[in-house]
Amino acid sequence: MSEISNDIKKPRGRPIKSPDGVPNSKPLDKNYFNDYYHKNLAVKVICENCGELVSKNKLKSHNETIKCKNACNGCNIKCLICSKMINPMRLLQHEKSNYCQSKKNSLI
Repeated sequence: MSEISNDIKKPRGRPIKSPDGVPNSKPLDKNYFNDYYHKNLAVKVICENCGELVSKNKLKSHNETIKCKNACNGCNIKCLICSKMINPMRLLQHEKSNYCQSKKNSLI
């Protein structure tokens, strides 16, 4: 019983080693993950609907926003009553508005 076993526990799994043979679990550069994100994931693209610069990863959620849905890049039409440029989806609502009705009454 006087014998003391000096068993050294070996780590489980396959050891990670650098090309030098030294165990290494972290990247050498401290900003590696930030640089990777900026190069590959934070790529800015132009939204086809509203023309805004949006991150490639967030483009899908941006297209679902009210701002992007209402913006119709270059497809506004001119109101025949007040000659204001209006989104085609809102033209009927605009023609019933007080602004457009007042312009209509002033023309008569």
